[in-house]
Amino acid sequence: PPFVSGLDMVVSAGAVLASRRAIPVDASIPSMRRSSVSMSALFQHRPSLPLGTQSGALCSRPLPGGLALPAASAARACASSSGLPQGSNVAFVGGETLALTALGTCALRLRAGRRAAALAMRAPRGRAARYAGSAAVRQASPTVSPNSRVRHRPKKFMVADEPQIDVKSALESPEVPPKSADGGNQEEFEQYWAANNAPLRLEGGWLERKAHPQLKIERYWFNEKSGQTVFVRPDAAEVDGPAVVPEFEDLRGEGPAWSMSIMDLKKALANEEEKKLGLSYRELARRAVFTYEEFVPRVLSWHDYQHLTFWFFGGMDRPGKVKSQGGKGGFSNTGNEDLFAPAEFFREAATLIRERIGRMHPICLTYFVWTFVRAGVVEQKMLAAVGDHCCRGIVPMMDRCSLGTMLWNYGKLKVSHEQFFEVSAVELSRPNRVRSLAPRNFQNVSLAYNWRKHFDEKMYISLLQGMRLNMDGHRPVGPKCDKNHLFPYYCKDGSEVLADSFRISSLEVILRALRQTSISGPEMEACIASMVSYTCRSIVESPQMMRDPGDVAKFAIEVLLTMSEMPEMRPALSLLFGPGRDRLDLPKLLRESARDKSLCGKLENAIRSAGVEVDRGDKAGGREGGR
Repeated sequence: PPFVSGLDMVVSAGAVLASRRAIPVDASIPSMRRSSVSMSALFQHRPSLPLGTQSGALCSRPLPGGLALPAASAARACASSSGLPQGSNVAFVGGETLALTALGTCALRLRAGRRAAALAMRAPRGRAARYAGSAAVRQASPTVSPNSRVRHRPKKFMVADEPQIDVKSALESPEVPPKSADGGNQEEFEQYWAANNAPLRLEGGWLERKAHPQLKIERYWFNEKSGQTVFVRPDAAEVDGPAVVPEFEDLRGEGPAWSMSIMDLKKALANEEEKKLGLSYRELARRAVFTYEEFVPRVLSWHDYQHLTFWFFGGMDRPGKVKSQGGKGGFSNTGNEDLFAPAEFFREAATLIRERIGRMHPICLTYFVWTFVRAGVVEQKMLAAVGDHCCRGIVPMMDRCSLGTMLWNYGKLKVSHEQFFEVSAVELSRPNRVRSLAPRNFQNVSLAYNWRKHFDEKMYISLLQGMRLNMDGHRPVGPKCDKNHLFPYYCKDGSEVLADSFRISSLEVILRALRQTSISGPEMEACIASMVSYTCRSIVESPQMMRDPGDVAKFAIEVLLTMSEMPEMRPALSLLFGPGRDRLDLPKLLRESARDKSLCGKLENAIRSAGVEVDRGDKAGGREGGR
């Protein structure tokens, strides 16, 4: 941020690490009993580095973590250990909180609800600097992209005027594999499973793996020492023998938890007959983890996992209980504890998953973690282990739905794992990956990064361009994406599932997430223009089952609020309103929403805040047209 320019030193939880003066390598700071600021890492430094140098460029290995100390004490200790004079400005930057402290002055970033505000104040020299906000992130990334910033509530995130990447042009490059026609055939999946079960080893700690068949099983290489993932083969010779695969205890046991079928177990848990049938949650958790570990998945699909997940009762008829919507409700964003096994089961399962991390396929792991989210069970240690595991070269192995859903899991639970979000942002910036994403994946990713306030400019440029390619190419606007436009996925039983298309209501959700992240710039303007065009076509072409009451007005409100909060885009966005093709007719929307006073009031308020002039002189014509 601009107010960092006057600082003498920045201590970071993985984002920025720099100083104007020499700091001893491996400088240590004693921890304090009272913890006000949690730092994810000690700093390792070389002298005379410019302010803003990335920590990933300074360290060849992950930074150690766990240091916690009050901000004022930390400021004194840092200044003392680095030789800075009394009164030097010291900044602490964390993934969830930005607190600037100094011995003589301090600038605090305060948290008020879900918003943060910057406040600068003067304090007498030597007085303990005040601190406000939540603790910094639990874990820092060993390598952090220069494009990555983490904030609570940013003032403005500008997407570059000149895009760093053009997805459409990049897809025409011979370096990018051809588009998958079917999301992967059986032969490709066989290669994918075999290569990742026993990856080849190269000198220097490299492992050769294969990306998901939706990405044409691209070969990629992960370095176990540095944590780096590359898609160009390193200059290293192959080592004899595959990578060493850890051995795990055989979970299979005896008793009713093992002898009963999946459906019988589901019925027993749904009807709360565990004690009557002698079912212990420990054995049920072992059976659940064993079942998921043995399953070899293609994609994250309710059609497959409904036959495995006995601790989820979606679609079952139970007297006096809530019934899920079956398959469609399987990935609903809202949950109900009555649809899942008790929390004791999840606690037992969390311990097993954490102890056996790496044994379960990442797609299965995603669905298991999703059941935790829907059941409202937060297991911090398990989530930390899962995120760490995904960062070890696992993300490219995930299909489009599992990657988007795993990010959504962390965002929904309000659990931070900045390294996982950063690694995923790098993957989501690749043209081959962006091309594979379905509308629901764009929505889940937008929500997750907004909830965690994690920004990566290159990723957002790629997502905005990817959404435009999907929306502009989907003609006519039907409920499913044509397989020639976006490949479907195929379940283990061979059934074909076409991807759901964008709805007007989903565009409203995505635009709200982008607005709350304060995305601005030409790429954002072009994406909103595509959204408006898609909405206008959907009004004419889409069947009624794709529409929701007031969906167009609600979407228009988001466009107007974006204009209001980011006035630099007002000239471009104002062209999207008015009569005619690919424009939102505000007078017509006001008339259509008149019966819903709440919605009509929100629309009028949004129009006023955006400064858009609406010609209301055609009321008579509107009534005549209504008749």
